[in-house]
Amino acid sequence: MNVVRFKKALELAMRTHHHAALSLCLICLIFLLASASKAANAVIELSNAELLVSSATQPPPTGAWKPVVLSHNWGTEEYKQGRNGWYRLTIELPEPPKEHWGIYLRRFNMNAALYLNDQFLADGGSFSEPLSRNWNRPLYANVPTSLWRVGTNVIHIRLNSYANYGYLAPIILGPTDILDAEYSRQNLLQIEISTALFPITFATGLFVLALWIKRREDVQYFWFSAAVLMWSIYSLNMAVQDQPFSTKTWEWIAHSAVDWWVLLFGIFTYRFVKKPRPWLEHFYLLYGISACLTYLLVDLETLDSTTRWFHGGSLIIGLIITSGLVRTAWLERNVLYAKLAIGLALLLLMGIHDWMFQYQMAGAIGNVGLHLHHYFSPVIFFFMAWHLTGRFVTALNVSETLNRELEARVHTATKEVERHYSTIQEMEKQQAVMQERERLSREIHDGISGNISNAIMMTELISRDAQIQDNKRVEQLRTHLNDGLGEMRNLILTMEEDLSTLGELLNHVNDKYQQILSSLEIHFETEISALPERQLSQKESLNLLRILQETLNNIIKHAQATEVILRINYDSGNIIFEVVDNGSGFDAKQKNVGHYGLNNMYKRSKEINAQLEITSNKNEGTRVRLNLNAI
Repeated sequence: MNVVRFKKALELAMRTHHHAALSLCLICLIFLLASASKAANAVIELSNAELLVSSATQPPPTGAWKPVVLSHNWGTEEYKQGRNGWYRLTIELPEPPKEHWGIYLRRFNMNAALYLNDQFLADGGSFSEPLSRNWNRPLYANVPTSLWRVGTNVIHIRLNSYANYGYLAPIILGPTDILDAEYSRQNLLQIEISTALFPITFATGLFVLALWIKRREDVQYFWFSAAVLMWSIYSLNMAVQDQPFSTKTWEWIAHSAVDWWVLLFGIFTYRFVKKPRPWLEHFYLLYGISACLTYLLVDLETLDSTTRWFHGGSLIIGLIITSGLVRTAWLERNVLYAKLAIGLALLLLMGIHDWMFQYQMAGAIGNVGLHLHHYFSPVIFFFMAWHLTGRFVTALNVSETLNRELEARVHTATKEVERHYSTIQEMEKQQAVMQERERLSREIHDGISGNISNAIMMTELISRDAQIQDNKRVEQLRTHLNDGLGEMRNLILTMEEDLSTLGELLNHVNDKYQQILSSLEIHFETEISALPERQLSQKESLNLLRILQETLNNIIKHAQATEVILRINYDSGNIIFEVVDNGSGFDAKQKNVGHYGLNNMYKRSKEINAQLEITSNKNEGTRVRLNLNAI
């Protein structure tokens, strides 16, 4: 009847929205668990037993047996005597069972062996270290009819555990067809589902981790994958029977994973809703490290009480995370955030139940119990993985669209470049002309001007010669030569300006580059603060001019900038020249062979005792700053 109900509910879930389908499947699973028939009238439940703490490996015939009532938890008195104990239960049968019977241990902790009338029936694995883990695994034995006696039948159960973990629920006897079904159902819920979920959740965590590797800027993918992988490690504790490590090592790993998945999922939640909380996130990481180290340092006997407090703290952190998400969902009226908030709230309630059940709190103790959050956590993971994958796909689609737009823009820009090519060629010709003018100015200064100066000196000598009577002619020649030298100097100043003041330097740079940058659609702006009266030597003028020229030429050639600012100001006895662009930038720390322009800039700054600083990063523009002593 229950299987039919579950099948119908599953079919309904498949016809609904995928989010609701997952939740409906979970509800149906819990419904199936709660409504399973126990055929109470057909089975026998034994609760009255006797306990003997003994290291014996076979049922002890004698000893100081103590009466107990199942469910029974080992206390401090039992652990003082040892970790191995025997439970003895008896049942009176007026006649042998007419059908095959079985004996069913619904829950015990940590390992058990089952005997009937001193005959071994079944056990949960190894009783030596590492002890087999059966805390979440039922034990069932199909008893041959021949083993049952008329009258008194004695059932012995060997239980081996460690401090604060020993536990045995009531024993069930009854027909095998009923107990087989009960055992299969319980084994499905407690073991098989956990075993099936592990590879799915682990693969989900690795898949999202791969998405993060491909898209590092979306750090939420990393935190989500880390949380899912930690939960997957913890989920192994639900199903693993024979662990590959010592009991202490396994407990350390399992309990650490419980806290870590909660903390990491909390950090993911903050990043998912785009509300990072750095101080809280740092606290969560510190809390996780503290819990992990504490579990490692305490002994196995103290571990139970230690994990109780740390797991309780993780629940409080879960409450903080959930309440913050609820507030964000309410303020932003975001449906997705609201769904996640509801899921976390349900998960928090299940976590509180599991914490109380695990540590035997009032109201959570029962003969049969289940850790509920273990079934609901994957629903949250798959729900979020679906949306994260959707975000990744959307980002890829946007990227492809931008690439297509970029290709179109590049095509348009190519045409613009072709149109401006002739202009650039003309500019290059002008630049060549300017260089030739500079060369000619040097030749004129060093050649023609020198000859004229020598001619003037010769007239001086001639005028002193007493034999020359017509000095008026010599004076006229000298005047003409001086006028010619003046005109030559004016020509030199026209061809290459003598920039002896800051204003002349700035005017020259502005006049020279305003038109060039404007033609390249680069906005050029100058900013001048109040400057002191400062004359520039020829060496300073030339080197400053060459540094500024190299900087602006580099911007034109390499920076791909749209804005350039030239600032000159006075600060603390220094004249500060600063050129800033918003271009592509470069790695200023990397020393590349072949950067002669940059090397020459540093050399020129040293020649005039100035300090040059170049700051740049990829895609963050470049700042060239030169400090010149104002004195």
